[in-house]
Amino acid sequence: AEDAEDEEQPKFFCPGSLLRLELGAEPGHPLLPGLGKSLAILYHGGPVFMITTEDSSSEASGNSPGATLPGRYPGSNPLLSGWIQSPEVIERAGALAGVTVGRGRAVLFGFSPYRRAQTTGSFRLLFNAILLGSSN
Repeated sequence: AEDAEDEEQPKFFCPGSLLRLELGAEPGHPLLPGLGKSLAILYHGGPVFMITTEDSSSEASGNSPGATLPGRYPGSNPLLSGWIQSPEVIERAGALAGVTVGRGRAVLFGFSPYRRAQTTGSFRLLFNAILLGSSN
């Protein structure tokens, strides 16, 4: 019975491909200065983020007071180069999250913004996260 359930789930696989990350769903977000509306990232596996909330007004934007998703995979195939199996698994999911932790904030990356083989355009996300920490 377990095998039958596993077969129904799409098998996501993306071995080191360039994916499109959409930015700017939250204008003025402190992680996004100096970046355009989208960015190419090198995906080698990693988590995706979803925000769940009972507040329907927050649900529409996909955010809650304690969490934000300033970077998401697009609603259609995010592949720019390489290959991806079952892209629908990550469509509209967050690849970059900001979360309130106590009196501070944590930035969660679902990809490596500083990987040696990475597109240098994503470095700014890491720099902005470091600068965000020093501004509080």
